Amino acid sequence: MLIAYYVLCALLFVGALLHGYGSLIAYSKGSTARVWSLGSAAQAALLAALVAVIGPEASPEPVSVIALIGVVAWLITIIAFGRAISKLTDPRVIYHFVVSVLLAGILAAGLAGMPLA
Repeated sequence: MLIAYYVLCALLFVGALLHGYGSLIAYSKGSTARVWSLGSAAQAALLAALVAVIGPEASPEPVSVIALIGVVAWLITIIAFGRAISKLTDPRVIYHFVVSVLLAGILAAGLAGMPLA
């Protein structure tokens, strides 16, 4: 389970990098859409780093709760994006949704005291 946790963290980080790259390609320089999209990519990258650094069960409880809230917030953002483009089955939505749900599950299990090794 521990290996899966760090693989999911890496996948979230890679998704954030790809999101940032796509934002640079898709939106014109200085546009508000580009700024918000790059902000979302930064949020996902920082969240991936935070979740990876704290680990699934070795961190203090308040930090784990913050990480879990961050993952749930990212999950809400993903769903909102899917609804905004009227395509919840978009590969970008599915990718981030699956990674985020699994990370949230592992973090919640760690907070509940379940052994993850």
